[in-house]
Amino acid sequence: MSFIDNLKRTGKNIAQKTSDVVEIQKLNLAISQEKEKVKKIYSQVGEEVYRQFILGNDLGFSDKCSEIAGYEAKIEELQNKIMNLKNTKKCGGCGAEISDDAAFCPKCGTKASS
Repeated sequence: MSFIDNLKRTGKNIAQKTSDVVEIQKLNLAISQEKEKVKKIYSQVGEEVYRQFILGNDLGFSDKCSEIAGYEAKIEELQNKIMNLKNTKKCGGCGAEISDDAAFCPKCGTKASS
């Protein structure tokens, strides 16, 4: 074979490998997208299990649900500290953050508690 024939064959191999790399990237992206869909459903299932726990229906995950409840309590405590520093409070009607001295919530109109 001549040098030119070898060069052509090498060029075709490189083009095929490049095409394969692009296809692999597309397939990996599709796999990642499907995995994200699965994670979203896992999250929804977990949220429903926790909701049932809060309603008093133990679906067999009470230890994990209790752990979540502890984390949520800590989050609320930290959020309250932030609101104290910002001189704000939560609206009892809609949950919006409002000024400590607000008489009514500007978002929903609920009378603010003292």
